Amino acid sequence: MFKNTASQKVIVYAIDSTTGLPKTGDAGNITAYITKDGGSATVSNDANPTELDATNLKGLYAFDTTQAETNCDLFALSSVSATASITLEPVVAYTITASTSPTATQIWAEALEGSTTAKQLMQYISSAMAGKVTGATTLDGTDNLVFRDVNDSADRITVQADKAGNRITITLNSA
Repeated sequence: MFKNTASQKVIVYAIDSTTGLPKTGDAGNITAYITKDGGSATVSNDANPTELDATNLKGLYAFDTTQAETNCDLFALSSVSATASITLEPVVAYTITASTSPTATQIWAEALEGSTTAKQLMQYISSAMAGKVTGATTLDGTDNLVFRDVNDSADRITVQADKAGNRITITLNSA
């Protein structure tokens, strides 16, 4: 369960203690109390739970929690039914802080080497590995090796080499 986060569900299981079977159709009779960090019990903001599926998920009911109800390290919800012989087990959970994962855009914009972003590096790598190469056989120091993008629409890497094939200058284009 996430700490200090609204709209989370707490699932409880209702069982008829006389038959041993899950109890369906009892949502209007079930209420709950919540304790945070072992403090005083307070009535749940969700007056009655929602029955999940009386056919396929018999006996399962969901309480919705508020942000305030989850603002704790140790969360406990104890529910009761006004219907005779219906028992429900308490739900106890430790909370964790919800993390915000980076978006794909943020990941690709991350500078990985100097100020070169992941997106730019991927463009350079794909151009060098899968793009068109021109000038590869002219290592006389006057021509450049040009690596095109995989769509052959832009020069991504331009390399000036000496007569031995050593790279003298490298120009990168991520535009």
